[in-house]
Amino acid sequence: MQDVSPFPHVPRLPGGDYASAPLLGLAATTAVLLVAGFAGFRRRDLG
Repeated sequence: MQDVSPFPHVPRLPGGDYASAPLLGLAATTAVLLVAGFAGFRRRDLG
């Protein structure tokens, strides 16, 4: 369960090297989880 937190993947700026791949990966993961959450919210059965 290493690297579960998003903070190790984000570059430390202004001192660190900038890499866009980790940020794009985090944004893609966020988008997928957001869509899955909205899909689950729409399919819930309250009746």
